[in-house]
Order: sequence, then C-alpha cells, then structure tokens
Amino acid sequence: MRQVVLQLRRVCGAGLEADTASLRLAAGEIAYDAADFSAAANHGRYREAVDLWVGDFLMGCEDVGAEGFRAWLDVERERLRRLLDFSYERAVIDLETSGAMDEATTYARVGRSTFRWTSGRTSARSNCSVPRTVSPMHRRHGAPSSGA
Repeated sequence: MRQVVLQLRRVCGAGLEADTASLRLAAGEIAYDAADFSAAANHGRYREAVDLWVGDFLMGCEDVGAEGFRAWLDVERERLRRLLDFSYERAVIDLETSGAMDEATTYARVGRSTFRWTSGRTSARSNCSVPRTVSPMHRRHGAPSSGA
C-alpha cells in the first residue's frame, strides 16, 4: 500500500490527501475531464461540453473495487451519457437558432450516431433528428418539452 501511495503522491502532488484510513483528492487541486464536462453542460455551454467528451467515465475500471464501486460507476456513467445526449440536443438547437445550420447539422449527425436516435422530432431547419423526450430537470434549463 505504501508503494501505491508514493506513486500517487508523485502524480498528484499536493492534490492527494492521505491519512491512516483513506486517500482522497483535494478539492480544486486536480482538474479532471468529467468535472469540466459537467460544469460546461450545467452552465449552458453545450458545445463546449460536447467537445470535452472523450469517452465513457473511467473506462477500463469495470473490474476495480467492490460491487458498490461498480454500481456507483454504472450510475455515474449513465448520468454523464444522459448529460452528453442533452448537450448534443441543446447544441443543435442553439446553433440552429443562431443560423449556423452547417454546424448544427454536423452536431446533430454526430449526436444521432452516438446515441442511435431512432425516433424524435425532425428539425425543420437542419433536417436532422433530435430526441423527442426531455426530462423535467432539462425543461427547467430551457429545453423544449415533449412534442415541441
């Protein structure tokens, strides 16, 4: 265990907090892509969020930790995927609204292939499918309601 802590200290520096019972990353000391992605999406910077996405959260860690960790990982991955899906949809809408139709079409196509959207409303301007349903949380942030 000491060797692992030493290796982590080399990588994380002051960002690693350790005591006799636990290891944790100090708040604000280390930037990580999932937090940057979530912050961009939650602050309405949807294109930035989409552009920050590099793949599923903690890929390759499916066999690390106990069952509780794996359950948490599954939930967190799903949360981030849904946020990405919503960010694609909002990016397309924002781009269409601003008249950037070519870019809107590109985002819609990538979003559609990423999430295999099989049904949804068809944007009159970009002629690309975007998801039909939006959760109540997303409606609070200005997303259209179902059937919009």
